[in-house]
Amino acid sequence: MRCQLAKNPVFRPQDEWYTLPLENGSRILTLQTLNTHSDFRFSERPYLVIRKRTISFHNEVLTLGIRLGDEEEERVYIRVFEQELHISCSVDTHPAYLSRYAYFALYTFSWPGRGFNFDKYYWPNFFDPITGKSKYLTIIIDRAGTDIIRKAKYPFFYKPGYPLICPVKEKEYAALPAPVPQLEMLNHMNAFAIGYCFADTQLGSFHSPHFPLLVRYTGVFKEKGTAIRGFNEFLITDHQGQGYNYTPLQENLNLLAEEMQLLAPIKLREYGCTDKEKLADQQENGRTLKLVYALWRKAVPLLQTQPFTHFLFTYGLRNVKGKPRKHDMKACTFSSERPRLCFLLINKGAYYELELRFKVGRKMYVPNASNPTFFIHSNKEPYRFYLLASITDYHVLAFFEKHNYKIAVLKCHYDGDFKLFTDRLAAIYELKS
Repeated sequence: MRCQLAKNPVFRPQDEWYTLPLENGSRILTLQTLNTHSDFRFSERPYLVIRKRTISFHNEVLTLGIRLGDEEEERVYIRVFEQELHISCSVDTHPAYLSRYAYFALYTFSWPGRGFNFDKYYWPNFFDPITGKSKYLTIIIDRAGTDIIRKAKYPFFYKPGYPLICPVKEKEYAALPAPVPQLEMLNHMNAFAIGYCFADTQLGSFHSPHFPLLVRYTGVFKEKGTAIRGFNEFLITDHQGQGYNYTPLQENLNLLAEEMQLLAPIKLREYGCTDKEKLADQQENGRTLKLVYALWRKAVPLLQTQPFTHFLFTYGLRNVKGKPRKHDMKACTFSSERPRLCFLLINKGAYYELELRFKVGRKMYVPNASNPTFFIHSNKEPYRFYLLASITDYHVLAFFEKHNYKIAVLKCHYDGDFKLFTDRLAAIYELKS
């Protein structure tokens, strides 16, 4: 099925579009680019009053009303494509000339040094070419501005030019060791119970992100000593950990926890750093990511022997100190079973829907809305964690998690980059259609 090119039945004249290039890989128009296509400058008329109002958004065309000073209002039409922006006006503009109205209309969108991202108005083939309306979108135009919202019944839609990940098949790790038949005996020589906390936050957060780490804590035994009724403190430093008796497996876990704590901070540059500095930090963070993942592969089999394990969403390393708050600490378990990502490609008529699931044994699960770094868990058992089989699995899961594990694509957009994407997924994972 091929999409029909939408034509605006209102716009006149339809062949008088002026074309401006957008920044590579984006729908951003910079003021610098705009100025290379026109001799008009706002700085030459600093007291010019520009009044702009949104009239409609039909058939991919944004129609604006523009008044310059005391002049009559004119119409400006904008249509966004993958790599370029088309603009026209009710006066003057043609393919070789950008009118005053068109220039100043675009100027009102611009941010000095940053430009304006027209992605909000980039909806190729999402409109009925006859009615000019879209069954996929809710369009609200009022005094507060223009809102273009995907209707709730539809998942996130891929649009041509949007970035897709390129998963690469990795050498498979050996399966995790089978769990020890019996948990290691509690060491009642200690005044407090020794437990281990899986501390994680959102890697994509700009505020205090960190790699997942293992942190020891002490808890208060219940009367029979087989459970804990509260928490005492996190054991972060060597000094805090002194005076306790540890079993051999706990000694190994403590060493792993110390290594994780050293690697946990993620390098972030302050605003104004160069692209070269950002790239250097990204590369170093990528290397650290692999080191931390390797440590978790060693830690999970040992954690299965421990009677007290909890999960904490930290909101930053600053919260991994002092006394753990009871309502934040969630009792959890770690599975030795290997989760396998899988995909469903579902025909929805005018579009396809690509959904991510995971299997453990023969059972298929829907991933939880948010998964800790390197792990996956289900809605049914939200605190039973499965360590992903590879770094690639982590990147694929993180990509789909942003879109609630569903990506839709119009059939006319399927061939090309999106088909290449699904072919790569099918080469690594099970894909049912």
